[in-house]
Amino acid sequence: MPTISLEPERATLATCEALHAKVADALAQGADLAVGLAKAAEVDVTGLQILLAASRAADAAGSSFSLTGEISAAAATAFARAGLDPSTLVRQRLATESLS
Repeated sequence: MPTISLEPERATLATCEALHAKVADALAQGADLAVGLAKAAEVDVTGLQILLAASRAADAAGSSFSLTGEISAAAATAFARAGLDPSTLVRQRLATESLS
């Protein structure tokens, strides 16, 4: 399964429509989604909601969702203010093995 990487510089109310479209497109392709927040200079609760929804949608679609690399101070502050732990967003696709 291909992986699509996104590295938004802003994940806010002002940018949520574009971020949502990129996430929806990646998931429609059946791709795993990797989001890097190292360059995110501005993150608000709307951006976190998009990421949370993307994580859950990936899980429902059988794809994985991961946060990659470092998390910027702005993103870390947004997660803390919302009472969220970034690691709770990570969803890994489970490998299935056939039993012989």
